[in-house]
Amino acid sequence: MNGISRRDALRAAGVGAAGAGAVALGASSLGAGGAAAEPGIRATSTADPRHTWDDEADPLMADVLERGDAPRINRLLEDWTFNAQPLPDGLPKDVRDFIEHARRLPPWMDQRLMKGADAFYTTRSLYLSMIIGFSGGVMMSVIPRESRAVYWSVGGSNMKDRIAKTYRLVYDQIAVGAYGPNGRAATTAVKVRLTHGAVRHLLPQSPHWRKTADQKAPISQADMMVTWHTLATMGMRIMRNWGVHLPQDEVDGLLHSWQVNGHMLGIRDEYIPATWDEAELQAQRDLDTIMGPTPEGVKIASMLMDLGRSADGTLVSRPSLEAFTRYSLGDKLTDWMQLPPQPVLQALLAAGWPTYVAIREGVLTQTAMPPEIYHQFDQLANTLELVYLGEFRPIHIAIPTTNNPNHG
Repeated sequence: MNGISRRDALRAAGVGAAGAGAVALGASSLGAGGAAAEPGIRATSTADPRHTWDDEADPLMADVLERGDAPRINRLLEDWTFNAQPLPDGLPKDVRDFIEHARRLPPWMDQRLMKGADAFYTTRSLYLSMIIGFSGGVMMSVIPRESRAVYWSVGGSNMKDRIAKTYRLVYDQIAVGAYGPNGRAATTAVKVRLTHGAVRHLLPQSPHWRKTADQKAPISQADMMVTWHTLATMGMRIMRNWGVHLPQDEVDGLLHSWQVNGHMLGIRDEYIPATWDEAELQAQRDLDTIMGPTPEGVKIASMLMDLGRSADGTLVSRPSLEAFTRYSLGDKLTDWMQLPPQPVLQALLAAGWPTYVAIREGVLTQTAMPPEIYHQFDQLANTLELVYLGEFRPIHIAIPTTNNPNHG
C-alpha cells in the first residue's frame, strides 16, 4: 500500500462514515479482490470467491467424516468454550493442529478499535439482537443458495436448533470482550468453521440439494460474505433507518469487530470490506441483487415464524414475528417469504418503535446512568432467548455427520 499503514488508509477512507452514501470505489466487489493479510487490500489476481471455499477446513473435515471421528471430536469439544481455554486431550493431531492455527486472532486486529466495539456492545447490543433476531436470521429464506443449503442439510430438520446455534454465534460475537481471554467468539467461530467444512463434504452427496444447486459445493467465500452482509451491513442499514446515531469510535469499532468475525469464520481477508462505504457497495452488488424466493426459503421462513410455538402455540408470537420482520425488511422480501401482513401490529411498531429508540438514545446520551446497566439488561434478554431456543439445554455447535434425515 505504498508505505501507508492500514490504520492510516482506513482513516483517510473514512471508516464507518455513517451518514454517507456508498462511494465509487472502482473494482471493489467480491470478485475483484487480491491476496492480502488485511481486509480491503485487493489485486487482480484473486480467485473468484464464488468458486473458492475453505482449503484448510474442507479437506480436514472430509477426512474426519470418512474415518468416523466426528462424534468423538464433538464430545471432546462440547466444553471447550472460552477463547483462552486449552484444547482438551484426545483430539486427533490434525484436528488439534488446525484448531490451534484457526483460533489465532488476526495480526491486524486493533485493540483500540475493539474498545469502540465494546462501547457499542455495552449500551446498544439490543439493537443488533433485535435486527438479527427479526431480520438477519430470517433473511436466509430469501437468499437462494443459503436457503437451499440450510433446508437440505441437517439444520433444516430442526430450525429451532439451527437458529439457536446461529444466535449462539452472533451473541458470542456481539458480547463485550468477545475476543478477549474470557470471551467465546473465537472458539465459537472455529466450531462454525468446522461445521461449514463438514457441510461442504456432506451436502453434495444429497440428491435433493444437487437437483436445485447451481454450485459444486455450498458455502463458498462469496456465500459467506453474503451472510456477513445480512448481519453487519444490514445491521448498520437498519440502525440508520431507526435513527440510531453512533459515536465515531463505535462506528469504527463495530466494523472492525465484524472484520475480525469474518476472518475467524474462514473468510479470506481480501474479500472483507475495509470501510462501511465499501461494505454498503458490496451489499448493493452482491446481496441485494441475488435475493429472491425459493420453495425452500418459503418453508424456512414459516418454520422461523413458528419458533414461539412451545410458548404460546404461535397465537401471539407468530403474528408479532411476522409484523417485526415486515417492519424491518419491507414488503418485497416478506412477500417473497409469503408472510402475511399484520396491519394492526405493523401500525403499532411504526408508531412505537422509533419513539422507543429515540427515548433510549436520549437516555443514553443525556443521563449519567452507568452504561453497564443497559448491558446487563441486554445480556439478560439474550440469555433468556438462548435458554428458550435451546429448550433449557446448553447449545453446542457440533460437526454434522448427515444431511436432513427427513428427506433421505
